[in-house]
Amino acid sequence: MQPNAQVRLPLNRGQLATQLGIRPETLSRLMAEWQRQGYITCRASYITLCNLDYLRALAAQAQRPF
Repeated sequence: MQPNAQVRLPLNRGQLATQLGIRPETLSRLMAEWQRQGYITCRASYITLCNLDYLRALAAQAQRPF
């Protein structure tokens, strides 16, 4: 099991959603679901990544070969 990693977001959630090209409501629902599943925890502008293996696998699926 890997230790948790904490990340400080330099953007608020609305700005982050804009950068990701999604609506703030969509980002909010996604983050709430990830919290419910135990993948992340959120507090203010800090996100703790609780399941790095899952999040890495999710990111790998999203990578696009250019």
